Amino acid sequence: MNNNSTHVGSGSPGFTTALPQPVYTGTPRLKDLWLWMESQETTAISPAMFNEFFLPYMAEICCRFGLIYYGCCEPLHDRWDGLLKAVPNIRAASISPWCDMKLIAEKLGKERVFSRKPRPAPISGVTPDWEMLRKDVDDTLIAARDCNLEIVFRDVYRIKDDRPRLRKWVEMVRSQIG
Repeated sequence: MNNNSTHVGSGSPGFTTALPQPVYTGTPRLKDLWLWMESQETTAISPAMFNEFFLPYMAEICCRFGLIYYGCCEPLHDRWDGLLKAVPNIRAASISPWCDMKLIAEKLGKERVFSRKPRPAPISGVTPDWEMLRKDVDDTLIAARDCNLEIVFRDVYRIKDDRPRLRKWVEMVRSQIG
């Protein structure tokens, strides 16, 4: 079974050798698949309320799947410990602009993918803010230096046909990574 043919979560390629599960017979089961779970709608409530009113129901679904890509635009740093305890099969986490990157990087370590989603505004305007884009990549590389990092640039719909701009961003990131 090829687990690499579709994207998971916020645009991650989902490459893994951990799926399908060892006793795979050729017919995919939920435990052979990725699931994307998120709760950006719950950002206005406290982590305690999230843990009581949402997490148990999300965990009940997540435990049926092989691996979880968790998150979208919500910050994870204030609820990560409870999430991981309830959903230990999280393999990748969406690190949005509202997440404390340094704190979450310490929690993710090498065990999970630090799936960084930069803010789209600096590249999507009439004139890209290259200095802000460069700083964001620098901050990401510093925070995620001990993590498995991927960068997923999403929500750039206004510039979907501006390939030179996107190419320039990719080249900038590659030069910063070295």
